[in-house]
Amino acid sequence: MFKKTIRSLFAALMIVATPTLSLADAKEDIMSMGLYRGFDKAAFSFDLKITEFQNNKAKGSAQVASVYYRSTSATLVEFQSPSTVAGRRILTEGKNMWMVLPTSSRTIRVSADDRLLGQASNGDILNIPVEKYTYAYNGNETVKGRSYKRIVATLRGSGATYARVDFLLEDGTNKPFRSYHFSRSGKLVKVAEYVSFRKSGGQERVSKIALIDPIVKSNVTILQFGNYRKRNLPQSMFTKAAMRQALNF
Repeated sequence: MFKKTIRSLFAALMIVATPTLSLADAKEDIMSMGLYRGFDKAAFSFDLKITEFQNNKAKGSAQVASVYYRSTSATLVEFQSPSTVAGRRILTEGKNMWMVLPTSSRTIRVSADDRLLGQASNGDILNIPVEKYTYAYNGNETVKGRSYKRIVATLRGSGATYARVDFLLEDGTNKPFRSYHFSRSGKLVKVAEYVSFRKSGGQERVSKIALIDPIVKSNVTILQFGNYRKRNLPQSMFTKAAMRQALNF
């Protein structure tokens, strides 16, 4: 009886001693994670390289682009190579996404779900639009002896690539380790491994992400990021009307 009482008291003390993690805390952690892929409340740009691999062998040519970010509703991607995509631009303007090709006078409506190359879609270039999701902690997960907190991001309505994303973040730093990406049907469609980080723009930032097909795990697309820098990017350049204008920096 005495031992049972002691165990009950100890369990009660453990519950009291465990901090309560709120939904607001989970959102703050995701916003902190976002700093590994950009700057806080500042427009910026970075270089992007996308390479598709099958069975550890590169498939075709890598795509190289410059990405300009003002907000989650104002981004512009300009492709430089290979020649088959050079000059292509993809614009996010509010809730709309547009694409122009140098070989056509048309402006084409696209979506964040559309594939760029391999496992990479338009929506994978940047972090998730924070304001479109709700967040909750879902315990911890141990990988190779290291513990990561799991945060579940659930889409409020529409307007984003994934209905749900589960993030594994390093305790203390919120550095991303892995994320699981789900469709509206609940199917796991992609796993992202945050492979490496590097100092860029005065802070440690993600430099390589591996996007893995959860069914055929030998199908991997590598996103390489670099040259992060703050920019003075006017709102006027993130409009459908300005998509073909020269970018002068």
